[in-house]
Amino acid sequence: MRYFFAVIVMFFFVTQGFGQFKYEKETRVKEKDVPEEALNFLDLLDFDTHVKWYKEQGNREVYFEAKTKFEKQRYSIKFTEEGNFFDLEVEINSDEIPDAIFDEIEDFLEEEFERFSIEKIQVQYTGNRNIVLNYFLEETNREGIDVHYEIVISTKLEGSFVMYEFLFSETGEFVKKAEIVLKSIDNIIY
Repeated sequence: MRYFFAVIVMFFFVTQGFGQFKYEKETRVKEKDVPEEALNFLDLLDFDTHVKWYKEQGNREVYFEAKTKFEKQRYSIKFTEEGNFFDLEVEINSDEIPDAIFDEIEDFLEEEFERFSIEKIQVQYTGNRNIVLNYFLEETNREGIDVHYEIVISTKLEGSFVMYEFLFSETGEFVKKAEIVLKSIDNIIY
């Protein structure tokens, strides 16, 4: 019986590593519904453009996300449900990643998939909120900030359209992969 239990536990942990899925449901929210600490952080960034707020429900967590376009770039700033800074992402093009690093990322993706299309690339900044804030306000050094590339790809597997989100380190090393579960219609209307 102990052997059976050990095998079941091992199976659970092994399949967790391979079965990563990203469920995400975003709903638009009004600024008055956003935690004050998140609003205060965003005020410090001093975007002079309109900001749209979303509540994002994921696998196990809830976030608030501010999205805006500033100086021709798309920004996404994520906060925990309590309003604490989580990360800041900036949408970029592949040519904004150093060639050697992008080549490493592309080689990895080509080993994973016969054919794929890159749908979106974001550079992700995480770390202490004040250090990230100072970096964006004063363009100080990035010491203390973790930088990753988040890449969303689409591909066809066994005749079905599938999307994945990959996370790579600043040096192009693979960190994690999650299949994006697209939202289908919750209720069928007859």
